[in-house]
Amino acid sequence: MKTAISTVLCIIVMSGCTHSSENNSSTVVQVGKSPFQFDSKHVVALSLVKADPQSGDHWSARVERVQENPKSFYDGDPWQIKSFSGGDILDRAANRTWILHFIDTLTTYRPDKLLDISNITPAVRSNYGLNPPRYEIQWQVMNLETQKVDSYELQIGNPTTQSKTPDPSAEGNGESFSIFPPSSDIYESNGASMAMLDFLKGFSTLRRETLSPIDSDDVDEIRVEKAGVKTLYAQRDGDKWTDEKHRPVKADVAAFLDRVTHLRILQFVDDTAQAQTLKKSLASPSDRTVITLTDRYSHPVQLTFAKAEALSVATVSTRSDAVFALFPGSLEKLSFKNP
Repeated sequence: MKTAISTVLCIIVMSGCTHSSENNSSTVVQVGKSPFQFDSKHVVALSLVKADPQSGDHWSARVERVQENPKSFYDGDPWQIKSFSGGDILDRAANRTWILHFIDTLTTYRPDKLLDISNITPAVRSNYGLNPPRYEIQWQVMNLETQKVDSYELQIGNPTTQSKTPDPSAEGNGESFSIFPPSSDIYESNGASMAMLDFLKGFSTLRRETLSPIDSDDVDEIRVEKAGVKTLYAQRDGDKWTDEKHRPVKADVAAFLDRVTHLRILQFVDDTAQAQTLKKSLASPSDRTVITLTDRYSHPVQLTFAKAEALSVATVSTRSDAVFALFPGSLEKLSFKNP
């Protein structure tokens, strides 16, 4: 299965699946039943266009499932941002958790009622928040039987309670007006997808906001150097942490490791010139903290921290092109007591 999916990934282009191996899925719309029947594990790409007149949040992005490689081995199912309408980005790691949950919910999205409209004009579509749609979603699924890519599309407009005054922040029952292309009919629709889309406050939600690519439970060794001096080494030894000579480490390694692996990114530095300037601060051994986490397969990932331009900044070896600004107080979390 991995080989088949990897082959398809190589033919997907950033503008969408326009290769001859794509099938436009013939979506059959039936009230009360989701028209989207597919295996979420075989989704290879997802495109989102958000045009929210209320918040002014207008952007588009495409994410793709990528082949596993030495730089993404921590994710058994890595996703990458392939395009973004807002400009160039240096870090393309995608929020795999949100993406997979959202894809799962698409199979629950169903039309509940067909609106009796004889002539669906652009003005009519506007009344229901569908010109342009508040959300336009396209996704591609590898069909293992045909060895081709099936393409699906969904357009979502206003909540049904507010056909002319969309308010994505309004709490409701999750019902919205929708179109299921290629049909142009408008339906009152429902599904768990709306809750996931309401969580999509902006493009940043699609980005991986956790700094470390490895969870604390997957770390077998941790090494900390401050100003070029080793201040901690610990290895997992059964249910304990020990030093190089397998003597118990007195520091609370588990608590420290949890703090490190849960550090979140405040700002993605996407300006190349600013990123290069910040990297200079991270290059000086005397001014930085380096934490190396090694997993059970002896694969290391290096997190480097420093102060630069009044910011707490960091780099990650598996996300080598990028620099990240951290939340205030993040560097203080890297302190620990070593009795």
